[in-house]
Amino acid sequence: MDRPPAPVRHILSVCRTCHRYAARSPGEPTPGERLADRLEALIAGTALAERLTLRRVECLSGCRHPCNVSLSAFGKTRLRFNNVGPEQAEPLVVLARRYLDSAGGEVRGEAGPLGLEARIASAVPPPFQSN
Repeated sequence: MDRPPAPVRHILSVCRTCHRYAARSPGEPTPGERLADRLEALIAGTALAERLTLRRVECLSGCRHPCNVSLSAFGKTRLRFNNVGPEQAEPLVVLARRYLDSAGGEVRGEAGPLGLEARIASAVPPPFQSN
C-alpha cells in the first residue's frame, strides 16, 4: 500500500543572539529574541503554524549585519536575510507563506514589494538530489 508523501516541513530560523554586541540592560532580550517573539505571536494559532517551525538558533553567520533570519525546507532554495528587526515581522510572515506555497523556494522577486529585497543576504539552492 502506497502512502501519500509526508508534507515538507518548512523552517523559519531566527538568530536569538543577534545583536550580541549591542548594549542592553541585564535580562533585556536581544533584538533577535524580540523578533522571534513577534514572529511566534504572528504565526501561533494560524494554518501557517501547522507547516512552519520557528527555530531560535545561536547563529546564522551574519554577525556583521544582525539580525539574521532564514527560510528553508528540503528541496528548496534556502534564503537568509540580515538587518531584520521586529518591524519586519509581518512582511516576513507574508513571505514565509509565499515560500511555503512555492515549488522551489524562489520568492526573491516577491520580497521587493514587502521591503525585504535589500535584506536578502544569500540564496542557496538545494544540493543535487538523485532519485
